[in-house]
Amino acid sequence: MAEQDRSDEIIERLDRLIKVMEDFAEIYARAEREVPEALHRNTMYYHDLFCIKVAHETSGLPMDPDLNAELDRVHHRLVEHIAEHTTQGGLFHPQYQRFKKEGKTKVNR
Repeated sequence: MAEQDRSDEIIERLDRLIKVMEDFAEIYARAEREVPEALHRNTMYYHDLFCIKVAHETSGLPMDPDLNAELDRVHHRLVEHIAEHTTQGGLFHPQYQRFKKEGKTKVNR
């Protein structure tokens, strides 16, 4: 009987875990849809370039100047994208307004 109770408990926990994972997947998909495509693509491209830079540094190879220039260009474009979305009416503006109202600064969020 104790073994059956243990099995039921495990099944119950797995069911709760599945429910939590489904909720998380839904929240993640909704959040991903809210991010503009250009910002998403630029972020992914910057991440790829940054990974290449880290691979070069860890292997001791010198960074290709063209690749370094591209990384800088993409970084500046990403900063511009974020600045565009923090202005009035931008994607991040409501969050900034909420943080401002709560008295939070960029450092202690």
